[in-house]
Amino acid sequence: AGFDPGRVATVHEGVDGDRFRPIPGAREELDRRYGLALDPADHLLVYVGNELPRKNLATLVDALGRLRRDGVPFRWLKVGAPQYG
Repeated sequence: AGFDPGRVATVHEGVDGDRFRPIPGAREELDRRYGLALDPADHLLVYVGNELPRKNLATLVDALGRLRRDGVPFRWLKVGAPQYG
């Protein structure tokens, strides 16, 4: 409907396993450095950003609340300098 399907390509999200891979001992180092008291069963969710309204943190906090209500074990770590708008 108004476009040539032959000109549409799907680009899947992904991670380059050669550049981004688990670092042995990284969780333990985070725990030691920042006193996170991580449980091995927890998923570690890292947010790199600030608190400006355009970041829509209310939606992130809502999603985290849903995870918690669904019983998903996680810890949320916010890194980066605070910045308010």
